[in-house]
Amino acid sequence: MVAYTARAATPNLSIWQVFGARIGTDGTLVDSEPEGLLFHAEGTAGSVGVVSSATQSLAVWTDVRFGGPFAHALVARRLLQKEPGPEFLPVEIGSIGDRGVAEGGRLALRLLASGLDPATVSFSASNLPPGASFDAANGLFVWQPRSDEAGAYPGVHFEATDGTATVSEDLTVTATEARLAIEGSVRLADGTPVPGVALALSGTRPRRKFFSDANGSFRVDVPGPGRYRIGVVRPSRAQYRMPNGRLVVEVNATDVHNADLLVEPK
Repeated sequence: MVAYTARAATPNLSIWQVFGARIGTDGTLVDSEPEGLLFHAEGTAGSVGVVSSATQSLAVWTDVRFGGPFAHALVARRLLQKEPGPEFLPVEIGSIGDRGVAEGGRLALRLLASGLDPATVSFSASNLPPGASFDAANGLFVWQPRSDEAGAYPGVHFEATDGTATVSEDLTVTATEARLAIEGSVRLADGTPVPGVALALSGTRPRRKFFSDANGSFRVDVPGPGRYRIGVVRPSRAQYRMPNGRLVVEVNATDVHNADLLVEPK
């Protein structure tokens, strides 16, 4: 969807209206009116912004209801439904089959249950891979595996029911190795995780800087097989030190897991 403001042809008044136009998945305009759909017909509308998901588009703008230098501004919005685009592959539950995607790629499926009543059908999913999402209202599955998530994920369960009949399928989703990463944690000698520690990866140009998260964990992508070093850098260096200096990591053709860094307070 595109949205824009246009000045209305009203004598002696400064009225800005908001128009929008829905765009089909093939790039053609869905709305036949040359000026688009009228979202906001009165008052003064500010510039409009648009965000879209797979099934909805949202236009948001500033609506100044009262004139004058101290106008009261309200945030207005208009939500439009839309069909999922071609990036969602339509698949029939019962014949989806096992699926694969490379790390960093995107697997997007639109579930179908053609034998069920479309007026009452509902979808559900369980045992999804980490980070995957499922839109039950529209039967949309999306997964973009991270650089440390290569592997097979069996038992992914999709189901649809119309209250009378049910169809379901279990399948394996596999993420193939495409990006190498080092994953680990920052801990004290007693095993306590340490969040917010500033770290740097050497062996790449330029050096990559990152932080341990709220659980003391970290993950950093590397460009390929090689020898890398991870150490504490400023400002954390003034607070922590690594008893054994920098951690040296050898990365081959697969990810490195459990690269734990031991630190102690200064």
